[in-house]
Amino acid sequence: MNPLDQTTQLVIDLIKKNKATDFEFSLGRSSGVSTAVRLSKVETLQYHLDTSFDVSVYFGKNKGQASSVDLSQNSIKKAIESACMIAKYTQADPFNGLAKICCKKASQITSFTIIFLPLVGFYIVTQGPPYKSPPS
Repeated sequence: MNPLDQTTQLVIDLIKKNKATDFEFSLGRSSGVSTAVRLSKVETLQYHLDTSFDVSVYFGKNKGQASSVDLSQNSIKKAIESACMIAKYTQADPFNGLAKICCKKASQITSFTIIFLPLVGFYIVTQGPPYKSPPS
């Protein structure tokens, strides 16, 4: 299992442990180089490496959100606990929840697929088998 698979499984396990009824999350990582040129000479050269973790959890119609730029296990655990704590103390909203077409209870998540989008540097986590494009 690669590190992203392990992190994704850790997130799912931690959310299930907190007994959330529904959830959604995203993991992102990007890197690159930025340059500024002035009068045909490189003025600045910057390397960047960014990571992000965003999570939304639902306890019925109560929603909590948290995010982190640190993908360590401890940081992810704290972000999930914070989102769960927020959800438990917010007022229920009858319009909260995942879209009905893709709604699954946390206890029903058994497998997932990770899709990397190289142009934007983000991963998408979906339940079930990998998406196959229709034949041309």
